[in-house]
Amino acid sequence: MASSDEIDSIPLRIIQINLQHGKESTAHLCAHLTKLSAYIALIQEACVHNGFDKLSANCYYDECFSRPRAYMVISQDVRINPVPNSVSQDLVARRLHIVCSTYFTYEVDSPPGKFSSLYMFSKNINTGLVAGCDSNAHHTM
Repeated sequence: MASSDEIDSIPLRIIQINLQHGKESTAHLCAHLTKLSAYIALIQEACVHNGFDKLSANCYYDECFSRPRAYMVISQDVRINPVPNSVSQDLVARRLHIVCSTYFTYEVDSPPGKFSSLYMFSKNINTGLVAGCDSNAHHTM
């Protein structure tokens, strides 16, 4: 692991992608991530049991679901903290500022309930909110 002085000089890369539960697309992303040093991957619809465990990274998602729709992979070089009450099938958040991966399902007209709470939390602590999300033309947001 790099020292904090070294981390400050490494550019942080943020990747956002919907993998549509594809094993091949998930494997391709994992291969790409192995070439990076400091990254945050905001992922929707990952094939969670297909290769992320081989990375030198921390993986975050709601483990209550076998197919979570929001997922984050963060390299071990990035020091990032959890955000209270911010994990569900459709949202997972961590705090650098606040970074989250979310899925806006078209069956519901509003963002996931935890996203609204997360937005208000970021305003209350006066910090930025970066959201990587999957939404489509069917979603009113």
